[in-house]
Amino acid sequence: MQTNLIKESIRMGYNDFGDYYYAHGYLADAFKSYARTRDYCTTSKHVIHTCMSAILVSIEMGQFTHVTSYVSKAEQTAEALEPPTVSKLRCAAGLAHLEAKKYKLAARKVCFTCVPPMYSVQYEYCHYFFFF
Repeated sequence: MQTNLIKESIRMGYNDFGDYYYAHGYLADAFKSYARTRDYCTTSKHVIHTCMSAILVSIEMGQFTHVTSYVSKAEQTAEALEPPTVSKLRCAAGLAHLEAKKYKLAARKVCFTCVPPMYSVQYEYCHYFFFF
């Protein structure tokens, strides 16, 4: 129990550093802090939060290989994924595919990004499905 509390404190510290660096435009430092946070995650929700933060910074830095890597890591913790998070991950993967000029894969990721109507207050959901 004591070990988890220590890990949680370290994780929160690195996360706070990442948030600070991100807010001040130091994207490389923010990414490093978020990446270090992953070693101290004790729950699957922490892993998802870490991956989402790293994805956000990676997109802004234009480092789409990092985006793909962290999308995969987040998808491996499927038990903690909620529909809006899945949609965000698919959109991030779609952006990475666009950057790699894999247009068909990008279209599939983005077009199949839907959120159930109960989440439509915060997130728009798609009305059309495209099959390739």
